[in-house]
Amino acid sequence: MSNLQERFGTFIKTQRGFENIDDVLRDVHLPDKKRADYLLWERQVIIEQKVLVVDPADRPQKFVDELIQQGRILAYGRVSVERIFAGLPDGDELKSKMIRGITKGVENGVASADKQTRDTREIFSIPDAIGIVLILNVSAPTLHPDLVRYGLSQVLKKRRDDGSIRYPNNDGVVMISEAHTDVSRRGRGAPCFSSPTPHTRSEPVVRAFSDALIQAWAAFNKVSLVRQDAFRI
Repeated sequence: MSNLQERFGTFIKTQRGFENIDDVLRDVHLPDKKRADYLLWERQVIIEQKVLVVDPADRPQKFVDELIQQGRILAYGRVSVERIFAGLPDGDELKSKMIRGITKGVENGVASADKQTRDTREIFSIPDAIGIVLILNVSAPTLHPDLVRYGLSQVLKKRRDDGSIRYPNNDGVVMISEAHTDVSRRGRGAPCFSSPTPHTRSEPVVRAFSDALIQAWAAFNKVSLVRQDAFRI
């Protein structure tokens, strides 16, 4: 288990109204239901934690190699991604496709978290509780917060064939990365961001909870708080 996971596991127990869902449901048999990780704020908030461990560093090169094999591009030596796609009529589309491949693990996490939050609301009869996907980047430096934010924005726009939102059950996302270090005027610190989802049921609650959590996490670790919330997902 990573140091980040251990520390966060210790930290989250100190937060208001903490309940470990596995402990609460230890003797409850619900074979057809998924469950999230934690309840907080007197069951006003459901937390599903996702951990980024595997770094998809090889995926950009594999994507470019496929284009070379298809005869779409000619590239020798070190060439920037911008330069590779600049001369192609569908360059922007290809670049987006490559990024979606890099962030595929993020999409998988959002998909599973959607079911876990939905079922947790039903299990505890808390239909108005907000759902938060908490992402801990332990050891995936390729997945910079900006890239994760982009991947999240794309997956949360997805819709089913009938036009309904594909992943409607979570209201906000919080990401904490210790695979990166950012520098602010107050010194170095681990970057983080939080944002409501486009379909959030309560943006004020999401923002209040996320702000309190991130600030408490920085204080717990005695590090500078480096926010990257300029753009919502």
